[in-house]
Amino acid sequence: IVELLDFPSLMALRASSRACMTLVHQILLRFFRQLLLPAAPNIEMFLYTMDDLRAYLGGYTALRFFTRIHQPRPHAIQIFVPLPGFTSLLLHLQNVQHATLIESTTFATERRGISGTARLRNPSCDILVFCSAGASALLPLVQAPSTALMCYVGTSHFGVLWPSLTFASRSLLTEISPGLARHTSVLKANGFDMKLYAWMWPSVSPPQVCARGSFLCPAQPRYLTDRGALHAAWEPTIDGDISDRICFRLDSRPCGGPCLRPHAHLPSKWERTAIFE
Repeated sequence: IVELLDFPSLMALRASSRACMTLVHQILLRFFRQLLLPAAPNIEMFLYTMDDLRAYLGGYTALRFFTRIHQPRPHAIQIFVPLPGFTSLLLHLQNVQHATLIESTTFATERRGISGTARLRNPSCDILVFCSAGASALLPLVQAPSTALMCYVGTSHFGVLWPSLTFASRSLLTEISPGLARHTSVLKANGFDMKLYAWMWPSVSPPQVCARGSFLCPAQPRYLTDRGALHAAWEPTIDGDISDRICFRLDSRPCGGPCLRPHAHLPSKWERTAIFE
């Protein structure tokens, strides 16, 4: 029965006792390995490499982990890696996991926190590797085109940046762009409802009420570990907090509240993302 619980219910059960924490850990770890297996037949070596390079599953692949969507043959596995580890991860996938490199692209200027991408292929699936423009693999994820894709799973931590929306199959769009149609079609196929503002769902945030208190204002500064995000360690009694210190927001569109007022800890001019090492 526990296997059939949704993710929020598993997290609640996990917090109830040490025995339940162990049970939920086993269930989630098994599902995590199932997600990785098509891309990494030698899964132990891949987990070691992910941990060493501080890489994460992200985007649609991580969303499958949190929505617990089972796909026997996934189209592609999305992996995010920091800039210094991009080449090492590609070599590992080719030499240890026996994937074939189809294409690799490096951008002259970063695009949504991404400095390069690579597509590899094995008999089971495609593997998409996204190279972060910085030292954190999570930098591209906070600039994803939809809040539903702002989630990650690593070897020590996992998280959802907009859990109140994601677990209700809702998503805020970060901007209107030519490539947005592809993302929205995939999310709609998985039952997601997408809006530009939280007040467009009256049950979530009533009109004319600032969504800042619910961490749902597009313009407010957010952090990976703030009270509006789900952030957890695989081993709560062992693992410390995540080391990536990123401050982000969707964009500068206000929701009518005080979200755009100056913040002493932020740069004087910033649009979407700031990193604090």
